[in-house]
Amino acid sequence: MNGEGHESNNYNSAIEESSKASKKFGCIEGAAFGLMNGSLTMMYGIAFWIGAIFIDNKVTNEWKDRYYNLEDVMTAFWGVMTGFFMISALGPPMNLVEKGRISCKDIYDILDIEPKVNQNEENKHAVLKDGEITFEDVNFSYPSRSNVKILNGLNLTIPQGKKVAFVGETGSGKSTVMQLIERFYDPDEGCVKFDNTDIKNYNLTDLRKSIGYVGQEPVLFAMSIKENLLLGKPDATEEE
Repeated sequence: MNGEGHESNNYNSAIEESSKASKKFGCIEGAAFGLMNGSLTMMYGIAFWIGAIFIDNKVTNEWKDRYYNLEDVMTAFWGVMTGFFMISALGPPMNLVEKGRISCKDIYDILDIEPKVNQNEENKHAVLKDGEITFEDVNFSYPSRSNVKILNGLNLTIPQGKKVAFVGETGSGKSTVMQLIERFYDPDEGCVKFDNTDIKNYNLTDLRKSIGYVGQEPVLFAMSIKENLLLGKPDATEEE
């Protein structure tokens, strides 16, 4: 639908932001790597320099009641170096622990979300007669991208028994219309009606039982086709 230029510009803008972050991280990583290796080299120099002074000046090793010698210097040097390497080895595991904590936070944030579309058992049961679908001044944006308006004042009537086609480029709202009909989302403004009744006034389970939907890319769980179908209607008979 000649939307390549639009998508390409969006991609380039996203890459530009990513590039800035990568350059900043690269500078920090490079400085940290240089500091670590510089510290390592300094440790070599300082350790042997001080060790040589201790040996040359015949400084007493109080632990062994004698002068410091090469054995003491090497023991101290490798003790410190081994400890240094072990501490530095904690970096990758701690990084993984932090990633795990961040992932857990995202999961719990999702679990703590109160859904806007709630099942209200007090609503009347959906008994659709004509099956006419009406959109009245519907405005809608997805919660994850509230600044991008998908539907802007949509007015539409789909009469009983009529076939209606939605044609447009990606992001124009075709799938969104279907998700509003199924009440996976509620409009930000306006309303969707079945038989001139706001779908919010219908029992949600009954409403969805009245809708048949064949998706372009169906999602199947790791079970039989029959078990997948029963997820939509658990009490379906073998014949159904």
